[in-house]
Amino acid sequence: MNRGRLKSITLFFLIILNLVLTTRIWFYTSIEGIFNIPANKSIKLDFNAEYDKSDLLKPHKLIICFGDTSTLQYDSEENSETYNRIFKEAKRITRTAILVNTKESVKKLPREELDNIRNARGVSFIFNMPLGIEAVYKLMNISSYTDVGIKSIDEIIVARSLNRVYLYDTGQETLYEFRTEGIQNNLDFMISSMEKQPTVACLYLDSIQPGMYSKNAIVPIKVIEKGLPVLSGKKELIAREDVIPDGIADFFNSDISSLSIIKNMDGTIVYTDREGRVVKLYVNGMIEYINFDPQPSGSSNINIGSAIEISTEFVSRHFGFPENSCYISDIIKSMNGDKYIIRYRYAYEGLPIVLASGLNSDSIEVEIVGDEIKRYKRLIRKFNEELEYKQVINPIDVLDILLDKKVEILSGEKIRSVNDVYLAYYERYGQNAITYIPVWVADVTVERFEKGTILNQRYIINAETGIILDK
Repeated sequence: MNRGRLKSITLFFLIILNLVLTTRIWFYTSIEGIFNIPANKSIKLDFNAEYDKSDLLKPHKLIICFGDTSTLQYDSEENSETYNRIFKEAKRITRTAILVNTKESVKKLPREELDNIRNARGVSFIFNMPLGIEAVYKLMNISSYTDVGIKSIDEIIVARSLNRVYLYDTGQETLYEFRTEGIQNNLDFMISSMEKQPTVACLYLDSIQPGMYSKNAIVPIKVIEKGLPVLSGKKELIAREDVIPDGIADFFNSDISSLSIIKNMDGTIVYTDREGRVVKLYVNGMIEYINFDPQPSGSSNINIGSAIEISTEFVSRHFGFPENSCYISDIIKSMNGDKYIIRYRYAYEGLPIVLASGLNSDSIEVEIVGDEIKRYKRLIRKFNEELEYKQVINPIDVLDILLDKKVEILSGEKIRSVNDVYLAYYERYGQNAITYIPVWVADVTVERFEKGTILNQRYIINAETGIILDK
C-alpha cells in the first residue's frame, strides 16, 4: 500500500470519528471508554464575573452633613443613583488627597476634634470594623504611598467646607488631615442638590451620653413612615443528587464527569475530585469549598494587597458578588503572616443581612494560605418578593427596651456600653420558606452577673414589636 493511499484512509477514519463524537455531544450521549456525561445537564448560573474592588469599600454607614444637620443615607433602589454619585466622588477626592499630600503636609489631630469635623459640610464613611491602611489603599488602587503613621481606620471624612480629608485611626484615636486645595471637587454641588430633597436627620448618640455610646452609634431620628417590607427569599443553590450545578465544577481542575458525589445523612451533598478538594452543598444552601492540600508557590507569606486580590478574583469567578450590595466587613491576619481570612457582607436596600446566631453574619468568607485558597464559605439568598410592610419603632424606643431593668434581670447581664445600633434584615430559615424581617441590631458590651466577665454581645430586636429575638 503506497503512502498516499494510507494517508487517505487515515483521514477518512478521522473524519468519521469526528462526526460520531460531535453527534454524541450534540445529543448529550455517553460513549463508553472515551468519556462519561451525567444523565442530567448541569444548571447554568448567571453572576457578575467582573467586580470593581473599590466598591468593596462601601461603608457600613454613609452620612451627609449639610453644616447644621446631618442625614444617614441608605443605598436603596430609590436613592441608589444619588448615593453612588456621592460615594464615588468622595472616594475619588480621598484617593487624590492621599496621593498628592506629602508626609510634611499631613497633620495629626486629637480625638477631641472629631465632633467639629463631623459637623462641617461634607461626607463621612463609617466602616463596621477597623480596616488596615494597606487594605484601604489596595481597594483604592493606591500602589505607592507615603507612610504617615496610620495603622487602621474605621472612618473617612471628606469635609468640603474645610477643604480637607480626614482618616480616623481608631487604634491610636488620632485624626490624620490631608489637604484638598486644588483638587477638582463636585461634592458641594451634590450635597446642595440633596439638601433640597426631603431627608431625615440623624443623631450621634455619644453627644447625648458620652461613654455609654460609641462614636459610631448613629441613628436616624425617625424612620420611614410607610415602614419596611418583610421579604421572602430562596436558596442560591439547591442540594440535589441528580443535578450538578455548573458552578460546582469550576472549583476543580477537571470536568463534572470525574467528580465523586456523596450524600450525607443530614442531606449535605459532597463533591470531591479525590485529590484533596471538596465542595459541600448544605441543605440550607451554603456552599463550602475546602482545599485540604494547598500548595503555595514561593514564600508562604503574602501581603494584604495580594490577599485582597486573590480573594476578590476567586469570589468573582465562583458565583460572583451580589450586585451593588457587597462590602468587605473584616480582614484577619494570622500572627505569623501566612494566612488571611477576608469576610464580606451584603445588604438589601442598603440594610445589612443578619443571619441567625448559629451562622456567621458575614455571608462570604475566604481563607487564604500563602497564595492559595484554603477555604471558601458562601451563604447568599435571592430575594424574590416583598410581603407586607411593618411599621418600625424609633431607635430611642429600642434603647429604652435594651436598658430596661426587666431585660437586665432576664438576661443576667448589664449593658455597659452600646457600640452600634442599626436597621437590618434578620433571616428566619425553614425547609419550606425563608423570610427576612426588619430588625434593630444593637452591638453592645455587657457584664455577666454570674461570673463578672466583660464581653461583646449582639441583640436582635424585632423592629415592629420591640421583642428581643436573639442575642
